[in-house]
Amino acid sequence: MSPIDELEGYSRKFKFHIVLPNNLPPSHEVPFGHTRYKIEAHYNGLSTLDYFNVNQWVGLDKRNDITVKRATFSVPLYTFCQSIEMILNLNQSYYLPGETVFVIAMIQNNSRTDIIFSKIVIVQTTKYWKSHQLLPIKHVRIIAEGIRGYIHSGNKQIWDSHPLNLPAIIPTTSISNNPFNYFEVKYKIKMLITLKNSNKRKVLKQNLFIGNWDKSIATDGKQFIDMLQNNNSTYEVGVKDCSIIKTENNDIDFIPKYMVYEKIQV
Repeated sequence: MSPIDELEGYSRKFKFHIVLPNNLPPSHEVPFGHTRYKIEAHYNGLSTLDYFNVNQWVGLDKRNDITVKRATFSVPLYTFCQSIEMILNLNQSYYLPGETVFVIAMIQNNSRTDIIFSKIVIVQTTKYWKSHQLLPIKHVRIIAEGIRGYIHSGNKQIWDSHPLNLPAIIPTTSISNNPFNYFEVKYKIKMLITLKNSNKRKVLKQNLFIGNWDKSIATDGKQFIDMLQNNNSTYEVGVKDCSIIKTENNDIDFIPKYMVYEKIQV
């Protein structure tokens, strides 16, 4: 292309317009691999490059689905009817990066032993299938958590709209939905308890879907109406570094940026 006007500090400047193809896998970093994009420039035998970030649209087709998960766990070595009941209640199971997950939960300790530890976490699981390999390579990281303390025998513990803030993260990514995806990324919310004098944890799980777009909502690309609340509330779209990757590896040379949706009042 022809050079355009000279810029301060540069002898020549060239302007290019590049259109990325559809269905590109999103940028992603895990300890066993990554998806990265770089742009290179070559001129008169000289070259330079820089990495850039690619996101992927993953549609939110519905948002207002209430999820209630419950389970009753028997306690080993105790007589009949000695159990622990766990209930996990979510107003929805579809979320946006940057959104707050409000958890309503109850743990009823009907056993004769104390619960020394309770925790609710949101977990990101990345899987990659190598060629001619039956089982995938897997990486698991906690992206949000809440911790509570002791529950004595015969007592209960209530989590009343406990907030878990979703950071800037890659959306739920499926290989089956897009053959160009290299990784499958899924999310779960887990409720865990640990009994006194026991190394085994009781776990209650629920799938979460992390998306970043609803085709039914008109938008200018910067903000859209929050369908769950009212017309006075909107989400503003921004871009942030994936902080959980920074925490995992301070020496990494590329940190992906993901879209994040922050609720604002208008």
